[in-house]
Amino acid sequence: MKKLTLLTSVLALAACGGGSGGGAPGPINTRNAIVRPENAVDSDSGLSMIDINKERNAIYERAVATVESLENENDIDTNVSVTRSASVPRNGGIHQNGAKNYTAEDVNAFFDNMNAILVQHNTVDKTVHDVLMALAAFLGKDEIFTLLDYDKNSDDGLETKVQDFADVLDDDNKPEAIQDVLNNAKSVYDDFGQEFTLTLADAEFKTGSTNNHFTFVFDDNGKIASLEKTNGTDTMRYGVLSGGKFEGSEKGTEYYVMHQFGEGNNTYNFHSDKFYQDGENPTEEQIHAELLAEAQSNNPYAFIELEWLENWLDTNPPIIRAGDTCQNDTGCIVYAPVDYTEQISVESQGQELGLKYSDFGLKLETAVLHPGHVDYDIENGEIYHINKDLTYVEHGAFAGGYPGKLADTPTSDMTFKGTAYAGVTRKGNNWASDLSNYVQPETDYYRGSSTLTVSNNGANQNLVADFTDAGWYKVTVNNLNSIEFDGNITSKFNVSKDNNGNPIGDIENRYIGYYGPESNNATEAVGFVQYVERPQNATSETSWSFKADIAFGGAKQ
Repeated sequence: MKKLTLLTSVLALAACGGGSGGGAPGPINTRNAIVRPENAVDSDSGLSMIDINKERNAIYERAVATVESLENENDIDTNVSVTRSASVPRNGGIHQNGAKNYTAEDVNAFFDNMNAILVQHNTVDKTVHDVLMALAAFLGKDEIFTLLDYDKNSDDGLETKVQDFADVLDDDNKPEAIQDVLNNAKSVYDDFGQEFTLTLADAEFKTGSTNNHFTFVFDDNGKIASLEKTNGTDTMRYGVLSGGKFEGSEKGTEYYVMHQFGEGNNTYNFHSDKFYQDGENPTEEQIHAELLAEAQSNNPYAFIELEWLENWLDTNPPIIRAGDTCQNDTGCIVYAPVDYTEQISVESQGQELGLKYSDFGLKLETAVLHPGHVDYDIENGEIYHINKDLTYVEHGAFAGGYPGKLADTPTSDMTFKGTAYAGVTRKGNNWASDLSNYVQPETDYYRGSSTLTVSNNGANQNLVADFTDAGWYKVTVNNLNSIEFDGNITSKFNVSKDNNGNPIGDIENRYIGYYGPESNNATEAVGFVQYVERPQNATSETSWSFKADIAFGGAKQ
């Protein structure tokens, strides 16, 4: 049935079904607080991976300002050719008012110029200004002077020093300092030389099991309008508040049918549902038709069961409120009021690692059920009537990026180093059994380092996420299948272990995604591991006591 997308059953996360995190609204700012970089991808997204086109523009602007200062302070004519033949001036001067007035074509031409001179070593028809602009893409004024061995008090002018630099670009035995600069130039061009055509609207971030992810929706002005979260076949939109905070709500009525049919091993528990927004008043015929349509669009059974459902609906079964007793021998259609609000806060730090195609981090989510809301727990058949505002909070992890930049799992030995997050949630009492004394779950957050190693032709992918400096564990995960927590932790967020020191819980969700400029060139790796502890007598996915969502990301070393 349509319920909080935060939860499989309201206020009870389906951890192994890919439920994602929660917590009080707002950015993560507990220990080891994150500082958001200024040139993060759209601040309303909550992401921080590098905006490639914005960074290209920033590089261009810095280069223009640097070269303008060089030319003005040294009072030189930099339009002379860098060749030793006749000096032929060409139009390569500074744009009016520095870099304030420029177009995308100007930026593209700037990187093309850098590629020609510093990557291809082609100085035909290039001027001193062209060379200075190429160097200023990643060097400041003093660094350029050092590279060129230039002193404005010396007899040699800046033009001469630039020409000397150009003369050795094709030499086989270039000075080490120059070769380092050329290597750096190639790296900068590989990262930012081409205009980036993908946008954040193309990006997708996984949050749990295979079908759980979120994307961003943009308005006509290119601003984020909402976050769209999909859990399995259920999708909900959350309107943007600010700075990575999103909010969504549902108010209305849900109709569903639960009915046992068949005999022996062929007995099935058929469930179908339809949600109507507040103010919608469907007729009985509409309810029947749309329940059947819901079953047809998501039917795990054979056609005979759909035929049974259609025939059963034709008998006009009674429609009763959730919790009331069905007096009809063949079953009833049940309706339940729905009234809840959810808020999501997204926080990442991909840019600190130089990530351009991917990002990772934690989500905090809060779900507030309002009086009158009725929840049906599909797993155990329990119905709960909410009589006061009830808040549920939880952490979750996410990882992903631009699908067009997904790369293959490396087949050569490789290491990715970066950052790891751990969002931990510990439940208090069970709200369903003791609503009057309900205490919402407690959460905390830890930040550490991550090292992901890939070996054995990609067969081994092992993660070490070290949170010891933040007062938590050093976590080792082998092939995202087995997990170890090393360290002696004395807090409410310690992991439960057996007599042999092994954690009693299991990894229930996992993901690694590799990204790079080409599919065969993985330069970034992001992912998450979800560890969950459950009671031995757990009867449903909603029965768990402790959860750690560990997100990680790194750049190739």
